[in-house]
Amino acid sequence: MIHWMLTRLERFPSAVFRESALRELFPEEFQRTLQQAIIARIRPESGVTSLVRGSRRLTLVPDGAAYLGLDEEEPDAAPDQISHEELASWRVRMDAICAQFRVRNQLDGPSGPLHDRLYLLGEASPDRAVVLALLCHESSGIGMLRALPSLVSRAYSEYLVVCPSFQVPPVERRALESLGVKSAVMDKAEPFLLPAWPAIAPDDGRPHRTFKHSDKYSSVTIGEIPFTLTEAQAAVVKTLHRASTSGWPDVRWEEIAASLKTTPRGETTPAKMSDVFKGVSNWGDLIVSRRRRTYRLNL
Repeated sequence: MIHWMLTRLERFPSAVFRESALRELFPEEFQRTLQQAIIARIRPESGVTSLVRGSRRLTLVPDGAAYLGLDEEEPDAAPDQISHEELASWRVRMDAICAQFRVRNQLDGPSGPLHDRLYLLGEASPDRAVVLALLCHESSGIGMLRALPSLVSRAYSEYLVVCPSFQVPPVERRALESLGVKSAVMDKAEPFLLPAWPAIAPDDGRPHRTFKHSDKYSSVTIGEIPFTLTEAQAAVVKTLHRASTSGWPDVRWEEIAASLKTTPRGETTPAKMSDVFKGVSNWGDLIVSRRRRTYRLNL
């Protein structure tokens, strides 16, 4: 149901949806969506004169506090009783849509509308942002994606743009990727689950940087940049360095967090990497994220 509604919002950003149609097409999903408060009810339109029920179009005649639905193709048939509730319409709450994406994918950072068709969902990592785009026409849609980096308040190295149905042509895709903008089509069955971030080649042609460390990793140098680390920070870097030397440099946050539970003093395990390196403004020079919730040394 959510994918169906968002696909229609691609063509008509201000579209509303009749309750009778939603209940008929998506009886179970409609109730679940109500519980999640993803849609908001609006008053029935004044002057409404017809209603579609299945394959029948009914002409509405006021009847006290409700309506009678007359089937013009079967004038002798008994009229249907139509309540005001059945004529109610619903609009999509985009703030609730964004919130669902953030919760399901554990996104951090800022979120909110960038445009009436572009919504910042959050950060998959400190240098990667995720955007929901309701695009329709190729020319205007590509123009919006090109302008995306200038619409976001802070600079990210990459953007993952998720679209309900809009697909970027191959030629334009290469041009957008040169700007750090990558696109993907939403999954119909699991619309809130983000697709895997497009893979980045492990070797981009640049020389690998050297990495040096003290015995307990309290002092490390990557390239020419030195770092003095706390005990928790040193534990993280030690875990990532061991992963790097094993040939599998990417480490999931859950594994990193597990290594922090062994640190003394009974400190609370941080919820995310930025909490570990709070106060270290250039920690992105030491650690990078190439996939959602995974980290590696920046070698």
